[in-house]
Amino acid sequence: MIKVNAMGDVCPIPVIKTKNAIKEMAEGGVVEVLVDNEIAVQNLTKMAKQKQYVCRSEKVAENEYKVTITVPGTATTAGTVPGAEASAAAGTGEEAATAEPAAVSKAEEAISCMPDSRRKKKLVVLRSGKMGEGSDELGTALMKSFIYALTELEELPETILLYNGGA
Repeated sequence: MIKVNAMGDVCPIPVIKTKNAIKEMAEGGVVEVLVDNEIAVQNLTKMAKQKQYVCRSEKVAENEYKVTITVPGTATTAGTVPGAEASAAAGTGEEAATAEPAAVSKAEEAISCMPDSRRKKKLVVLRSGKMGEGSDELGTALMKSFIYALTELEELPETILLYNGGA
């Protein structure tokens, strides 16, 4: 199990840290992420659903949440299927022991053979050094987070256009 402490990190940092932890795993496993806000929990859950991982979350204390993401590929996750969050959360792991290896390889094959749905020729336009109107400090912080998130994309934009004082 890999533990990620994203307490105090603003989005998208918890998601990026989690993706990096998942990349470090050789053959799947479990990633446990600690965050301090519900938005981060929602973003982590959304990412897990998009990648068809089993995900559960729980509130540990005031402003402390634990998100557990199970990535297929190990004996502990063999046989789990997308959408089995409830049974995995309530189960004892016996469901995984009864799965046939052929079913797992077919599921993995289906996931790996999906066509690339990402858009090609991405263009990002930055017309200002800050995002939105109102608080300049908040707008600058949001722009900084947005630019950092761009660097973590699997497919980088083809063009980034900056004008009128863009970042």
